Order: sequence, then structure tokens, then C-alpha cells
Amino acid sequence: MRGRHRPAKPRQPSSEPRSPRSDGLLGCWLLGVVVIAAVALAWYTDRV
Repeated sequence: MRGRHRPAKPRQPSSEPRSPRSDGLLGCWLLGVVVIAAVALAWYTDRV
């Protein structure tokens, strides 16, 4: 995973409000990761 080794930035919600667009993109990315993981797990268990 690429983003794992990067140190987390300090959150500043008061000065930096998160836009709903970035939240939607993050949700889509997480959904894609979950779907890919489920497909890979199903394919792996099917092979074994």
C-alpha cells in the first residue's frame, strides 16, 4: 500500500474543512479496494 508509510498529517478541521467531493472520492476508493479484496479472496479460495 502506498499511503501507509507516509506520516499522517495533523488534522485541522477548523481551518481546513473537508470538501464533500474528496469524501466521495475516498468512499469510492475504499469501495473499490473492498470489492477487489473480495474478488481476490474468492478467486484464491476457489483455487485452493
